[in-house]
Amino acid sequence: MIKTLYDFDLNQGIEYLQSQDDRLGTLITGLEVCSLTHHPPRTTLLEAIAWGIIGQQINTNTAQMLFQRFLDYGQPKGWTAQTLANVDPELLRELGISRYKTRYLKTWAIALQSNFPSLPELETWDDRAIVEQLTAIKGIEPLDSATISSISSSSSGYFT
Repeated sequence: MIKTLYDFDLNQGIEYLQSQDDRLGTLITGLEVCSLTHHPPRTTLLEAIAWGIIGQQINTNTAQMLFQRFLDYGQPKGWTAQTLANVDPELLRELGISRYKTRYLKTWAIALQSNFPSLPELETWDDRAIVEQLTAIKGIEPLDSATISSISSSSSGYFT
């Protein structure tokens, strides 16, 4: 099964960030709660990427609210690539998701339906190849080399 970043204990990531920058480390230490560990659960690759798209460039509370609306709207069966690709963009807009993010979500769903590798195939790829495949889709942000290195060196692997 493919794991996402949200399947792991992010304390290691927080400790890494603290060790890389003294000012950031001091800020993180002073926080009562670090929001990296407080996200709605994502059970599928589609939901994990949808969270990444919806949560871009907005504060965590707003992102959580919008993502929960997105999940709730997809109930009772949850979102699939087909249902997301076929949903009326205005319905996503009514949930509070921006026009650009709506476009990115639909682009992601269409990619999953057409030319995106199957999940069993992705499980055989190395982490860097998966990141390159994902970030080729408009709306999915590239990971910086430090993040890729830390993910790749993880004993449990990012997508395995």
